[in-house]
Order: sequence, then structure tokens, then C-alpha cells
Amino acid sequence: MFCINPNCSHPKNSDKHLFCITCGSELLLNGRYRVIRLLSDKGGFAVTYEVTHNDVHKVLKVLNNDHPDAVRLFEQEANILPQLNHPGIPKGEGEFIYFPRDSQTPIHCFVMEKIEGMDLEEYQRNRQFRPIDEKLALEWLKQLVEILDVVHSNNLFHLDIKPSNIIFQPNGQLSLIDFGVVRQVTATIMSNNKNTGIYTPGYAPPEQEKGFAVPQSDFYALGRTFVYLLTGKEPTDADIYDPHNDELNWRKFAGDISEELADFLDILMARKATQRPANTQVILQTLSPYLGEKILIVCQTGIDKYHYKSISEAIKNAKPGTKIMVRPGTYKEGLVINKEVEIIGDGLRENIIIESTESDCILMETDKALVKGLTLRGKAGTNNNKYSTVDIPQGKLILDDCDITSDSLSCIAIHGVAANPTIRNCQIHDGKESGVYVYNKGQGTVENCEIFANTYSQIDIKKYCKIQVIQSKVNGKIVNKSSSRKNIIFVGIISIILILILLTLL
Repeated sequence: MFCINPNCSHPKNSDKHLFCITCGSELLLNGRYRVIRLLSDKGGFAVTYEVTHNDVHKVLKVLNNDHPDAVRLFEQEANILPQLNHPGIPKGEGEFIYFPRDSQTPIHCFVMEKIEGMDLEEYQRNRQFRPIDEKLALEWLKQLVEILDVVHSNNLFHLDIKPSNIIFQPNGQLSLIDFGVVRQVTATIMSNNKNTGIYTPGYAPPEQEKGFAVPQSDFYALGRTFVYLLTGKEPTDADIYDPHNDELNWRKFAGDISEELADFLDILMARKATQRPANTQVILQTLSPYLGEKILIVCQTGIDKYHYKSISEAIKNAKPGTKIMVRPGTYKEGLVINKEVEIIGDGLRENIIIESTESDCILMETDKALVKGLTLRGKAGTNNNKYSTVDIPQGKLILDDCDITSDSLSCIAIHGVAANPTIRNCQIHDGKESGVYVYNKGQGTVENCEIFANTYSQIDIKKYCKIQVIQSKVNGKIVNKSSSRKNIIFVGIISIILILILLTLL
């Protein structure tokens, strides 16, 4: 076992000890974590260790700086990671305070998932800084943008993307780590506040160096990261950086890459944030043709064969695996998703509206699909019809970043043993009946959603059904639990009781 007391002269101990034989500090941290070894002490603000709990290996991050800004950033990472659910983001487990023997100075600790692999800086060093090829660059760029899409969808941005903060896992997938500098988008932009000024030279954009940042700041750092991967040289290297003119002349050191990819990376690294892509979906849409992906565009003013004026028409003509990008407009139709497709809003969610008066807005009739970035308005009640806004009798539908209401039945209905959707980052409100209604052995996951102002109950679950609720606000209160019928009906009963009390007072 290993002692984490920074003043301990001999931190290594045998496994049989509960207290350090040198300094007397406790070795079983927080009553559960056994420190196995030091992973890194070069992080500046923190030291990382490998720990075990119930034979599961994890990472312990220990703050070695008691400056208020350092403590705030450390606590920020501990609070943010549990909100983000993606295989490319380490899962946060919890924060605690540790006091070494004979010390009143607290040591801040944070435990997270251990991501196996090596960071891209170490990866390139082991390859003797040989440039990666274009195919791998495109695959990695897509992976990282998809991770950023989750971060940005939670109104956050990373602000410290660089090779040493990207882990290359043995399965070939990338993970983004070190969320200590993450900032909230809305708070930063609306208040025009400066950030902490913590950044990595060569990777941080001009606005971040001046103390400001926007979501597009991450795109700049991403572009600089791929310059490093494609050239084997740091962006501050004298071979490619001209400090006199503040120019990055990197192309001649890259391998055999297309002019299109080089141009796109330069767009990511544009000096002005407004000249970079507007959001992650724009980047993914740009990358799709180079990755052999199929894309259809839905636009109510479509003028060529690649544009469809209705989403239903696009679904009809799509092949499995197609991405359907929906541009702003009000689409008065009900969608039957009967093949594996991705339907993604190409613009602000509030400007991309699907309304249906004669059917569900969405009926899931396939094994797997994604619906993201849409406003779904169930208007069936207008004609006295009875439909839920989203009806899921089967499949693993991912419903992400949608605003859902219903003036007929429930906002979302999940039913049948084959139904197992994931509903995340959604606002589910003003349902005529329930926000989420689960029956007939249905199951699913509700993650990071806001569910409120539904008439009967926020989540109504019937016998033999199960919903896992993760970091979601139900009537304004954070809920984290696997819910059975008893759990959820309670939410509905509380709502009814409150209504009765209000009526009595009136």
C-alpha cells in the first residue's frame, strides 16, 4: 500500500498495515480505497494514484495545491464528471477530504474510473513522433468530436484539449480526460466573465489566452492537437511556428494528407472564434463524406435531389445507417422510424419543431435509432385523438437533447419487453398525462433530464417495469436511482397532494 501524505519520507507500506509505518497516516482512504501505486506527479495541480476498491482498479486524484482557484477547479471536475455519460469520458465516483496524521490541512481527493491505455503524447513518443495517416486522423477526429458533443450538450466546454489529455485505449477508442478547467457555457457567455487564465500554450486559442472562452475554443485546441499528430511536432516548435508573424506553417511536415483535411484543420484553428465551425454537428456533418457515411438533408426550402422537404420522405429513402440532418422549420408530420437511422437537428433545438395532430410525433419500429436536437409537440388532443408524443414499443431508441410536450396522452410512452430506450438531456414537460409512462414490462434509462409540470405524474411506472434515473431533475429535485413502480407512483402522489392543498387554500 502507498501513503499519500505529501510529507511522508517513506510512503511504501506492506498490504497488512492500516496505518503508515513511517508517518502514522491512515492507509485505507475513506474507509475503502487501497492505494497501489503512484501514476503521475507531473500534473501541476494534482498527483494521481492507482487505487482498488472491491478488486476494481480506479484512479485517485489528489490535489497538491491549496490555492482557492485550484480547489475550485478540482471540485468542479468532481462535480462535472458524473453528469457526462460517454464511454470516452471517465466516470466520476466521488470526492472526499483526507487528513494526514498530525495535520489540520485538508487534502482534497477525487476517485474516478481508470481508463486503460496511454495518452497520445506518450503514444507519439513511442512511435518516435512518426505522423499518423489521414484515415486514422479522420477516425480519431470523429471520436473526439462525438465526445465533445456530449460535453457541449451539457452546456460545458473542456478548455484543455491536448495530446496528453487524450487516452488511446487498447480497444482503439479514445478517451478525453482532465476536466478540471471545464467551464459552463451559459454562465461564461452571459456574464462575460473571464476564465481562470489556465491554458496550455500552443493549444489554447487567442480568446482563451486573453481570459475568455467559448465552445469554439475547444475546436481550436482540437485542430492544434491534430497538427501535432499529423506532423509529430508541437505547435510551438520552431520548425512550424513563426512567432514574428504568429503563423503556423505545418503542412509541409504532415504526411500524405489531402488538401481538404488540411483546409478543414485550418478552419478549426481560425484566429477568430466566429470563423470556426458553429457546433459539433457541423464538424461531424463535414467529416461524414470523408468517412463514407451517408447523409440526407431535410429542408423545407430544399432545391436539389439531396434535400427532402419532409422528414418522413427522408426516412423512406434512407438506407440503414443514414444520418438525416433536419434544418430549422416546423414539420407537421408524425414519424415512423422503421430502420436504423439518426435524425439530428441541424440548428437550434427550439427552431426545429415536429408537430403531429393525427399520430404520435415519433413511433419507434426498429431495433436501434437516434433522435437528437428536436422540439417535439404532441398536438393530437387538438382533434380529440389519443396519442403519446413519443411511442416506444420496441428497440433501443436514443432520445437526446429534445424538448417534449403533449396535449393528449403522455410525453413519452415506453412499453413491451423489447423496449429499452435511453432518454438523455431532454426537457419533458406539460404532458396531459405523465411525463414518462412505462408499462407492459417496458424498461429504459432517463439521464440528465428535466421532467416537470406534467398533469398526472412526472414518471409513471407500472408493475414489472423498470426505469433507471440518473442525475435528472424531477419537479426540480435531483434524482439518482433505479426506480420501481413504488418509487415513481410516489412522485405522482406527491404532485396530486400538492394540487389538492393548493385547491383547498383557494
